Amino acid sequence: MKSRRPTRRLFPEVLETAFHDPENCPIDPVVKLTLSDDPQTYGAALRLLRNMAEFKRDEAAVFLIGLLMTCGDDWEKRITIVGYLHAVETEACVDVLLGEVRRVKSTNQTRPYLLEVIRTLSGMPPELVRSKLQALAEDESLTPWVRTRIEAAMDDLSERPSLDRCRPTVRPAKRRQSSSPQ
Repeated sequence: MKSRRPTRRLFPEVLETAFHDPENCPIDPVVKLTLSDDPQTYGAALRLLRNMAEFKRDEAAVFLIGLLMTCGDDWEKRITIVGYLHAVETEACVDVLLGEVRRVKSTNQTRPYLLEVIRTLSGMPPELVRSKLQALAEDESLTPWVRTRIEAAMDDLSERPSLDRCRPTVRPAKRRQSSSPQ
C-alpha cells in the first residue's frame, strides 16, 4: 500500500480567492503573510501584492516598498521583494532602489541583492530611470563592480525603445470610394 504524501499548496488557502481577483481582494490577510519568515508563505503573498500593484492598487505598492525598507539583513527576502518591485513603475520606487544601491555596501553577501536591484531598475521604463542611472554610474563612491553593472543596465536601456516610440501612430482611415455604378 502506498502512503500518500500530503501535497503542498502553492499558496496559503487565505490567498486562494485573492489570486483570482487581485483588484478587489482585501489587502490585510496578504500583508500579514508577507511578514512570515517562511519563504513559501511570504513568496506567495508577495506575488499577490505584485499583482495588486499591477492593477494600480497603490496601497500594495506602498507596502512592497515599506516591507523592503524594514526587512533588515534578510538578503533572500530582500531579493524576492525587489524582484516584484518591477510592477511599481513610479519615481518614488526608482528613488528607493537607487538609494539601496548607494546604501548597501558591495560584499560577497550583498552582491546578489545589488544585482537584483540593478536588474529591476533596468526593467523600469527608460524615461523614468535613464538620467538617474547615468548619475549613479558617475558616482565615485560606488565600487567598480557596482558601476560596471549600472553601465551594463544603461546599455540595456539604450537598446530598448522608449514607450513613446513603441506606440503606433494613429492615421486617419482612408475613405473608401464606392465601386458600385451609380
